[in-house]
Amino acid sequence: MSLDPMGMQWMLDIMAKKPKPSNVAPGLIYMLNGATQRSYTDPFDRTSAAIPIGPHWMIIWPFEARAAGLPSVMRDAGTLVMFAGTPYAHLHVCGSPWDGNEYHPGDRGIWTMSYARP
Repeated sequence: MSLDPMGMQWMLDIMAKKPKPSNVAPGLIYMLNGATQRSYTDPFDRTSAAIPIGPHWMIIWPFEARAAGLPSVMRDAGTLVMFAGTPYAHLHVCGSPWDGNEYHPGDRGIWTMSYARP
């Protein structure tokens, strides 16, 4: 994971479960090897089933999905507003903004970065 100073501040805030991030300017985070995410709606969820996510950029600044015209549902590629409606909402970018398949709770994550319905 690579972070600029504002991305690092945001990450420290979310790890500390602060009510809202304290960064005062946009930040960038890049995860070359991807990540395992527990929720795309709750920034503090650490217990739900793992959702594998491939390499991605995170643009750390408050984004509103509806205002931006972007989805807020986890995708295996494309762009979404992760943690939409929370102070930790941010732009999550994996490739082209409209590529990929949506993840729905109960789907089985496959590390090839596709999602299969049960």
